[in-house]
Amino acid sequence: MPLTNLLQEHVFDAIPFGVVVVDNHGLVVRINPAVREFLPLVPEPVGKPLKTAIPCQPLQRVLHHAIEGGEVVEKVEGIGRYELLLRAKPLGVKEGAVAVIYDITELAGIERARSDFVASVSHELRTPVTSILGYAETLLDQGHLDEGTVYMLEAIQRNAGRLSTLFQELLHLYRIESYGGELPMETLSIRELAFNVVAHCLDQAEREGVQLTLDEGEDVDALVNREAFGHILGNLVNNAIKYTGRGGWVCVTIGRDEQGPWAEVRDNGPGIDPLYRERVFERFFRVDKGRARKDGGTGLGLAIVKHLCKSTKASVELQSVLGHGSCFTLRFSD
Repeated sequence: MPLTNLLQEHVFDAIPFGVVVVDNHGLVVRINPAVREFLPLVPEPVGKPLKTAIPCQPLQRVLHHAIEGGEVVEKVEGIGRYELLLRAKPLGVKEGAVAVIYDITELAGIERARSDFVASVSHELRTPVTSILGYAETLLDQGHLDEGTVYMLEAIQRNAGRLSTLFQELLHLYRIESYGGELPMETLSIRELAFNVVAHCLDQAEREGVQLTLDEGEDVDALVNREAFGHILGNLVNNAIKYTGRGGWVCVTIGRDEQGPWAEVRDNGPGIDPLYRERVFERFFRVDKGRARKDGGTGLGLAIVKHLCKSTKASVELQSVLGHGSCFTLRFSD
């Protein structure tokens, strides 16, 4: 064997994460020793069907989807005592796929501990904050208060309300993450769901001086989770209203194309700088921190949108031109 090929064999065998290569018919072509640490294998797996060689359905699914869909597929699965990240990538048209298996057990444990801690703290602090908010509102209802006292009570009420919203969103995010899988789905009219969201947001739009509309068009069915859809679209519409400003407009559109059903939230607001577009879905990230503080934003809304999309097999994309508005596009399965 040439030295180069021998070196490649040694490197392949020494890789600390599992690698499985299959052809277009699902036969195992290559496999490295690390796979045996995480998954059950037959003694001589090469040349055998994947289903026989490695009896692991999650691995079989991601490789099948990569071959059939022609795109990278990622899935986190608990298999035995391990938490594994399975990442499959097609090798080409009708050329099979390669799967890489990462052991993320320790990282997953740290993430769960962090998430549990945040949820516990949020739950414990929510009760005293609710009391503060209630007492502030009660005091403001009293008559004969001087201007300075009213100013301080309104500041207490405003900041306690913001804290209450923050804790609620942290707990919501925790519930999504702790679910540990995909949310139950059903085929529903997303135009009807969108109509309900827009109707709910009309009061906010009127207060902000923003014109909010739902484009007329055909009814579209999609595979969604009713509650998650309402939260996702409602969050995008609320954000658009908040940042567009008085005299602007926000338009919600529903449609279908060759890729499937979609919903779009478009505005003519200030837009988002290209430097920040990749970060808007991060937790606590805010493009305009001063505006977010003024409006009581928590920086968690779009992070929740991203997690809910992931849990409902949907996707969210952002297009924006600085000074000329933004457009968030949601895509759903049939």
